[in-house]
Amino acid sequence: MASREYRGGLLRGSSEAPAHIRKETLSKPARKTGLWLLTTVVTVAVMLILGEILIGLASPSEYLYPRYQFSAEYGLIPFPNVVMVHGIPRKYEFHYTVNSMNSRGEVVLPHTSGLPAVVVLGDSYSFGMGVPDGDEYPTIMRHRLSGRADVVNLGEPGWGLTQEIRRALIQDKALSTYAHNVKVIAQGGQVTLKGPVRSEEEKRSVEAKATEVAGAGHVTDQMSIAPSRTPTAKK
Repeated sequence: MASREYRGGLLRGSSEAPAHIRKETLSKPARKTGLWLLTTVVTVAVMLILGEILIGLASPSEYLYPRYQFSAEYGLIPFPNVVMVHGIPRKYEFHYTVNSMNSRGEVVLPHTSGLPAVVVLGDSYSFGMGVPDGDEYPTIMRHRLSGRADVVNLGEPGWGLTQEIRRALIQDKALSTYAHNVKVIAQGGQVTLKGPVRSEEEKRSVEAKATEVAGAGHVTDQMSIAPSRTPTAKK
C-alpha cells in the first residue's frame, strides 16, 4: 500500500484535516459562546447586586424582628417574652419589650393591689409602635395613676375591626367553616363581608356579629350562599 505524507496539516491526496485538528477548530466557537454567556451572567449579577445596594442606600427598608405569630382568635400577635427590634437603617431603631401575656411592658395583674383596673385596648397606637420602652401612653398612664389605679396594656399591633369581627366569628362554634373564613374588609370604619356561607340564616348571623362590632349602618353584605352538595348516584 502506498504511503501518504502530511503537507501543512493535511494528508497528501486528501482534502480533510486530521480528526484532532477538526475537533480543535470546531470547539473554538463553542468556547467563545460559553465565555460570552458566562460574562453576561456575571455582569447581570453584579449589576443586580449593585442596584440592591444603591436602592438600600437611597431608600432603606423598614425592618421588624421577630415579627408575629398567628393566633386563630386574635390574628397576628407578638411572641411572648421577647424584645422586638423595629427600625429603618440610619433613621431610627426602637426596642419593644413583650411580656408573657404577649403585650408590651410589665405584667400587671388587676385587682391584686385592691385598686381599680384600667385596661387599655387598641392597635399599634396602644401597643406603642414607634416609641421606646416606657414612652408608650399606657405606661405613662400607669405612672401618673400610681397608687390610684392599675393600668394594663393589652394593645396589639394591627388590631382593629377586622380582627375583632374575625374573633367573634371564630368563637362561634355553631358557624360553618365557610362562615369562619368569610372575608372581612375594614376601611374607614366601614366593613364589607365577602365569601360563601352555608345558608341565609348563617348569613344573617355573620352580618349581625359584624354589626355588633362595627355598629349599625357600617356593614355591607356581599356574601353568597354556597351550593349544597348532593351525593352522586352510584352506577
